Amino acid sequence: RREPAVSKRGAEDPKHFGDWEVDRALGGGGQAKVWAAHHSSEHHVPPVAVKVCTGTDAKARARFAKEIELLRSLDHPAIVRVIADGEQDGRPYLVMPRATATLESVLLGVSPGTRLVRESRELLVRFIRQVVEAVAHLHERDLLHRDLKPSNVLLMLEPPEPMRAMVADLGIGSALDDQGKLTATHEVVGSPQYRAPEVFNANHSKASDVYSLGKLIESVLNGGVPAEVGPGKLRRDVRMTEELHQLWDEVLERACAFRARERFADAGELLAALPQVVLTSATPRVSGGSGDQPARLELSIAERAVLAALIGLCPSGLESPSVYALRNSVRLTEYLFGMALRALDRLGFVETSTAHDGHDSYTAVKPTESGVAWALSNERAMAEANVARVGGEEDDDVPF
Repeated sequence: RREPAVSKRGAEDPKHFGDWEVDRALGGGGQAKVWAAHHSSEHHVPPVAVKVCTGTDAKARARFAKEIELLRSLDHPAIVRVIADGEQDGRPYLVMPRATATLESVLLGVSPGTRLVRESRELLVRFIRQVVEAVAHLHERDLLHRDLKPSNVLLMLEPPEPMRAMVADLGIGSALDDQGKLTATHEVVGSPQYRAPEVFNANHSKASDVYSLGKLIESVLNGGVPAEVGPGKLRRDVRMTEELHQLWDEVLERACAFRARERFADAGELLAALPQVVLTSATPRVSGGSGDQPARLELSIAERAVLAALIGLCPSGLESPSVYALRNSVRLTEYLFGMALRALDRLGFVETSTAHDGHDSYTAVKPTESGVAWALSNERAMAEANVARVGGEEDDDVPF
């Protein structure tokens, strides 16, 4: 028996916030809720997340207003930016880029299509560095985050964004005065597993942010929630050399020292101490080839599906659809789509550009001559990819 379909949006849920139409609820806590949304008229504009203040007391609204003010004052690629803000039906809201997942959801394995991210030590280390860079940016301006944890780290995994992490939820962030003391009222904030020992006495400082960063690093490298107060031990990983393991252990021991004065002074000092890791670069996959016969370039089925869809969207060769139009025409997870498009770009099979529609701009994409030539010379492989793309049915609207 088939269950009745469940609407993505409840009857009492909002339908829009300003120019943004609500798609579905993404989550939230006691003082705020987050919605997935899209622009009501500009369809090439990337999808967004709308964070809405649900707290009704003056303290909650003041905290929300402070978060908007803080985010607007900062300009860093690893800190969430405000696209727009306003008030709807008496509820203040802010519009920000929509992330593919949070660092927490990836580590817990509950974000579909992100298994390769979770298993890639190089990517996780890159995200760690970006988070520490973001907090160093705050500390340079005498600002504290005060609630650093994996659920407050957003991961942008979908094109046209580069794969990167962004620090979010600055609602309880605070400024320091000339003596390095909080200008806001002291209060115990932060998640217990990531909270420095002195924070239980409401003593927040740059060193307490460093402690939280250390616990976040421990959580990422060990693949789970940190279990104890003070420096945790890094589990041995066969993918990490003994020397690199020792370097990370030393970083964690100092970052999570029980006494604040024994830690790195701020996130900038922690950033300088992070081990340097060389990221592996992707190489084209080739097969066959011997003597005078050239090797044949191979594409994964996801890469072929994206290329087939793109050529189908550009019948005359003059069109340049948006990345989001291409994404909507391919039945792939966001992560697989992103990785496939990046691989095609590295191979020179697609090219991207910035297009304009009135006052707005968006990322456009189209196949290159070499991409079309490869597709035409591998017609059978492309046909297989197209059947997969349309869910097992032939599609006369695309050339394969």
